[in-house]
Amino acid sequence: MKYLKLLFLFVVPFSIISCSDDDEADQPIDATTLIGTWDMTSLASVLALTTTLEGSEVTIGGISTGENIDFTITFTETEYTVNGTYDVVTVGTLNGEDVSTETESLEFMNESGSYTLNNNTIEFQNGVLIEDNTDFEIDDPGLEQLTVSFTNNGQNLTLSQDVDTVTEEEGVSVAFVFESDIQFTRQ
Repeated sequence: MKYLKLLFLFVVPFSIISCSDDDEADQPIDATTLIGTWDMTSLASVLALTTTLEGSEVTIGGISTGENIDFTITFTETEYTVNGTYDVVTVGTLNGEDVSTETESLEFMNESGSYTLNNNTIEFQNGVLIEDNTDFEIDDPGLEQLTVSFTNNGQNLTLSQDVDTVTEEEGVSVAFVFESDIQFTRQ
């Protein structure tokens, strides 16, 4: 059950990300392309933790989606500010079977931080967008980095994350897979 609780603590903080259109995904990205205010239009993430307990493989997972989205992010050359609210609805699974549905309402009021952009990878500092509020340690730089892409002539922004790693917690090996997508439209 510790891992089921872990699922819900991990999905929400890392579920601010989105998918891309291959036609424009390879365009060079610099801070000037990112500067401006963006409205979140969708949020989706999938998480799976797999381990072996007492000789049986166990997979705890979750699918999260954003609802009631009224959220913006504003980028300057090196900083960002987030404002608004949205709900994250997570359907938890155990070995592929739905076991629970939880909704968490998130609110952000002029919360800000800094970021660095390197090619098409963005890394947020200060924990506003990516916040690990668990004691579960996963040592993977991909947890703090998101892929940036633009579509529709720079009017749609996609932040995406894809992490696939194995970690050990208290002598138990856990395979961690996380994919998340968030889409924004320029104001």
